[in-house]
Parts: sequence; structure tokens; C-alpha cells
Amino acid sequence: VPAIAERGDGPYLRFIAPFSCPPGPLALDHSGWIAFDPGHRALLEFQAADGKRAQAIIGGSVTQWHATESRVAHLARFLVEGMRHLVTGYDHLAFLGVLLLALARRRRWAESSSLPQMLRRAFAVITAFTLAHSLTLALAATGYVHLPAKPVEVAIALSVMIAALLNLSRGAATHGWKLAFAFGLVHGLGFAGALAELASGRIDLLALAAFNVGIEAAQASIAAAAVPLIWWLFRGLRSERVGVPLTSVSVACLAAVWVGSRLAA
Repeated sequence: VPAIAERGDGPYLRFIAPFSCPPGPLALDHSGWIAFDPGHRALLEFQAADGKRAQAIIGGSVTQWHATESRVAHLARFLVEGMRHLVTGYDHLAFLGVLLLALARRRRWAESSSLPQMLRRAFAVITAFTLAHSLTLALAATGYVHLPAKPVEVAIALSVMIAALLNLSRGAATHGWKLAFAFGLVHGLGFAGALAELASGRIDLLALAAFNVGIEAAQASIAAAAVPLIWWLFRGLRSERVGVPLTSVSVACLAAVWVGSRLAA
């Protein structure tokens, strides 16, 4: 019987159906749905008669699933999903953005940072964020830590708001890595929720590693592009003095809306 299943990225139509298949290679061709809707995604869970299970994500250029899918192809799917989750996770991107924006703050009026200095500080921030969310992602995905989804999502939105407001301080650049680590622990729980939904609650440790590597690859790529842009935009005294606080307050207001909507949901 068709039903609606809520996932982290929205509702899905859920079908559960048994099939009797002739001997030989088993494959599922989903190209008809994707041709009709190029943005269509399917989360497949397959259970064989002997109890063996497999999960797959079908969408985009991946239109078919094979029961004999190689280990490399399986891990590649989760690598891509990790990248996709970060790129489409507006709250994670906003948090990373305000932490990088803080690096443009001058501790004294006459002090300015060169691009290499800002890149070094950004590396410390990204490393702290990576260590923190990798830790809680692993603990939550393997069942050692479990929190309901709603408080985690509210806490993630709060982390964005708090980090953005702290950018109003002249010392914002000095505590970026500390904030990244502290709130990165919360973001890791959010990543774990997304992974658990993709894997139907049964976490393959190698898939967990691939998912995490995908997150890190997307995060590093975004930071590599964002830091030079932030430095260029706010390298002047006036642009830093006005632009950083104004941008930060705007993000804080947006995050406050997210907090309210998630509390009301």
C-alpha cells in the first residue's frame, strides 16, 4: 500500500512490494521516472530471500541499480550523498559561512590580515569543525548517541544565530575554531540523522566513512572559494567595519526565523 514517508530532505512516496524473480542477474531500471522528472530521487532498500539487505540511492545520472553492485560503486554513492547533503544543507553552509566571515574582523583598527593569514585561520576553523562533527556523526550513526531530530535541528539553527551575533565582537576572529568545535558536535548529529535515513537505520561503517569524506570534500571546496572572496570584499577598513556586522546581523535574523519555524513544527 503506498504511503508518505518523511525524510530529512522532504516527503517521499513509499512502496513496499514482494517480487518473484527468475534466476540470473537482478537489476532495477528507474530511468522512466527520471526521464519524467530529472530531479526525481529514489531511496531503495532491497531484501533478498536469504535475508541479505542492500540500500541504494537512485537519481540524476544514476538510473539503474544492480544487485551485484560493486563495493566501490556502493561507497561512491554515499560519498556523493555526503557532498550533496552539505551543499544543500543551508543551515550547515550558513554556520560555516559566518565562521569564515569572522576571520575578516580586525582586532584593532590599524590591523589587517593578509590572504595567507586568513587561509591559515580558516584551516584551523575547518579542522575543528571537521573533528567535532566527525566525532558525533560516528557516535550517533553507530548508536552510541541518540537525540530526537527536532531538538537537534533547533540547536543547529541556534548555532548559526549565536555565531553570527558573535561576529559583532572585535575578537570574533580569535574564537572561530572554538565555536567550530563546540557547535560542530551538534551539526554532526544532524549529519547522522541524514545518513540514518538514507541507510534505513542500519549503518555500514564504510558507507559512514564515505559519507563523511563527501561532507569534508564539499566543505573544503566551498571554503577554498569563499575565503579569498571574503578577504577581497572586506579587506578595506570601511567595508570590514560596516559590511561584516551588517552581513552577520542579516544571517542572525534569518537563523532566528529558522529557530521559530522549527520550534513551531
